[in-house]
Amino acid sequence: RFPLPAHQHNVILNHMEQSMGQAAVSFSWKEPIGLAFEKTKEKIWFLLGVLAVAYLVQIAPEMLAAVLLIPEESSARFFFSLISWILSVYMSAGILRIMLRVVRGEETRVEDLFADPKLIPHYLVASLLYGLIIFAGFLLLIVPGVVWSIKYGMFGYFLVERKAGIMDSFRQSAALTYGAKWQLFALALATMGIVLLGLLAFFVGVFFALPLVSLANAYAYILLSRTAVMEAVPESAPATPETAVLTEEIATPEQPKEN
Repeated sequence: RFPLPAHQHNVILNHMEQSMGQAAVSFSWKEPIGLAFEKTKEKIWFLLGVLAVAYLVQIAPEMLAAVLLIPEESSARFFFSLISWILSVYMSAGILRIMLRVVRGEETRVEDLFADPKLIPHYLVASLLYGLIIFAGFLLLIVPGVVWSIKYGMFGYFLVERKAGIMDSFRQSAALTYGAKWQLFALALATMGIVLLGLLAFFVGVFFALPLVSLANAYAYILLSRTAVMEAVPESAPATPETAVLTEEIATPEQPKEN
């Protein structure tokens, strides 16, 4: 890898934010699902291992409380539930990180679930804020809740990957999804249908559906970012190996291997 000077990095990201706000991105909801399907077949056991570890970590406090026979209504049980929720949010960030690396074909391990614990406070606050936004939207006759859930739904990727601030992650998510809300809505419906089919298949299919949905969302983020990245390097920024590396890292998903 080539070291990228900080000023050049900032120039590229600033132009990315401007280009993300432009309308009409080229994006089809079928593309991330197709790519995710092939990648899930290729990495199914690793992905299931990641999701299993994340699930066990987040339910561990509740299991411990049950073993200790702590009453459901007690304040101690509430404390264990709170810890469980914090861990679930932390695992969600770790899953996003791993899915992005899998999509890009980068080396990743289950241990990457636990990378960057400093992210926990930011991700917790952002998750709460996102939930409040969606709740408020659904109070306003449902439609705003759907729109806002799509508009701000990519905030986690900006927190995890680009180390954005809380409000900045929402702003960048809004810019990224601008002009693509119908495509993302179709993707959400499709992924819901995939999970439902998995449940109908005697629950066995859900073990394929869940990692597929996680990868499809990561692919959607990468594919939407691709348009912005292609326009990110202005004419004033010289073409260098450093800028080529950055645009490749941010925008290029690995193509699934052919069988």
